[in-house]
Amino acid sequence: MRKSRFLFLLFFASLFAVTVYTSANENTAPSMTRAEYIHALWLDMGSPPPLDENQRFLDVPVDDPHFPAIQWAAEINIVFGVGGGMLAPDRVITYHEISLIDKRHLDYLSNLPTETQPIITYPIDLFPSAGDITRFGTGIIGHADGDANEARFAIPSGLVIDNDGSLIVFDTFNASIRTIRGGQAETLVTGSGIRDDFGFTAAFHRDGTIENALFGRPSAGVITPDGGLLIADSGNNAIRKISGGTVTTIAGDAEFNHPTGIALDADGNILITDTLNHAVRLLTPDGEMLTLAGIPGEHGYRDGEADQALFLEPTGIAVTPDGDIFIADTGNQVIRKISGGYVTTVAGFITEHDGDYRQGGFADGPADTAQFNFPRGIFYHDGILFIADAGNHAVRMMYGGIVHTLAGNGEPDAFNQPLAVAYHEGLLYVADSLNHTIQIIEVIGG
Repeated sequence: MRKSRFLFLLFFASLFAVTVYTSANENTAPSMTRAEYIHALWLDMGSPPPLDENQRFLDVPVDDPHFPAIQWAAEINIVFGVGGGMLAPDRVITYHEISLIDKRHLDYLSNLPTETQPIITYPIDLFPSAGDITRFGTGIIGHADGDANEARFAIPSGLVIDNDGSLIVFDTFNASIRTIRGGQAETLVTGSGIRDDFGFTAAFHRDGTIENALFGRPSAGVITPDGGLLIADSGNNAIRKISGGTVTTIAGDAEFNHPTGIALDADGNILITDTLNHAVRLLTPDGEMLTLAGIPGEHGYRDGEADQALFLEPTGIAVTPDGDIFIADTGNQVIRKISGGYVTTVAGFITEHDGDYRQGGFADGPADTAQFNFPRGIFYHDGILFIADAGNHAVRMMYGGIVHTLAGNGEPDAFNQPLAVAYHEGLLYVADSLNHTIQIIEVIGG
């Protein structure tokens, strides 16, 4: 039976080749969608049943009429459906995709091993692409307000979009909070002006008016519903708030060890990545401090129930409209998710230790085989998780179970250890820490 099917397919392929040649010479594209072409192959095989009922593609639901055919194609490796990938079944199939699918089908029928590189499950055109990239700041370390050619920063590490669309920059080693609006950088809260032993602005802690308040190492922030600004002041082990022109401390000291990331959930709880305590904390509107995930003071890697999960220096945090919480588990080189009281790993995989941390890498593709190198700040928008991949000097994206690089190439040139990202109206802002600038990426399509 296998041989007869093989001979039939050779006839089918030769007939199709003539059709493709004629269509190509007429400068027309194939009229079949990806799903329709796979379905045609499936029917030519006598409609064999799918080998399992696990949904192999996120965008091909079980009630789709093409579902059995696509399941079959995924099971025999004509197309690859791993990690909930995306097939884009309604897209018109290209000649190149047809040739690859036919080759794999022939290999299957002749008992030859098929290639394993994803070609259909990883359609790059599903992702946004980077358009123009502009730089705000001179790139010279220092502190100066002004336009894009005048402003100076010192290792900026956090970003947040204000309600009016302006950008708030946590200029960490200037111990300052800056704003960029109308093409101008201004200082909202300035540092002490005193230099520490390394030449950076010394860290101090003082509440009061924004003219007199002092910060340690402001690292991240989030806007509250009433227009206030919550700040993770990692250098002071504190959570601070700016509201009505006044700075107050709402939690801190012994409760934290270098809090780096901060977010709000729909119930008004403040979520904090307590980085050197290796835990995710929750501060209720009533001021009660709880541990949401991890075991404070204990580091490692373990998925499962949130109170038993282990992290290794978590940093970036983002909350989805559905209430899921993404965490950049920096030392473990993975992206984790907290949902329904459980912690899971949604991108990257655990490698061997390289000193105190896991070994990093740089690989796009299905999320469970993708690699990161000290992922830091993250930002969620419309199904896409943007990731500042600091050690790879790149900005990455996760969407539909796939990881793809938006900008950066692994070398510290165009980007040098990006630490934070923030998206607003088609622009992705990047805190490019060791270039001491804010990079602005035009995000196109997707």
